[in-house]
Order: sequence, then structure tokens, then C-alpha cells
Amino acid sequence: LSAAAFATATYDGQILHANDGYSSYGFLTVRDREAALDFPLDLAVNGDTATLTATVPLDRRDFGVGPADQDGTVAFPVTIDIALTATRGD
Repeated sequence: LSAAAFATATYDGQILHANDGYSSYGFLTVRDREAALDFPLDLAVNGDTATLTATVPLDRRDFGVGPADQDGTVAFPVTIDIALTATRGD
């Protein structure tokens, strides 16, 4: 993966109420490849500030990152840790 050529990954999804809190369903685009993601998340709202955290497992081969037959130096499954804080504006 060339970080200079593909400096941005984009997630487009919705936050949904789940039985035990919240989840998100959407699509992650890395490089020129898109894959569906569905994952649980923690969401806390305090006044005008919302904080979201999640841990998302995925297979890097879905995005063409690294050779598919790599010798085990980097695992195929990887984990993305998300931490987002949003503040309501005027």
C-alpha cells in the first residue's frame, strides 16, 4: 500500500440502535476497493459533545493491501481502533 498514493480511507455508514447499545453498518473504501462493515460501537453524548469508540476487525486482503500469499509477517486479519469526538456547532 502506497501511503502517498492512497492517503485517505473513507467510511460511509449509519449508527443504529442495537439490542445491547449501538452498531454501525456501512462501507469502508481503502485504495479503490470498497467492503461492507457491520460493527458494534460505544456512543456517549454529554451536552454538545458525542464520543464514539469501536474496534473493527477486517481482512486487509479485501482492500488489496499486501500480497495474498505473504509469509506471515503481517497477519491477514487486522484490527482498526476508532476514537471519534464530535462537538455540536452553532
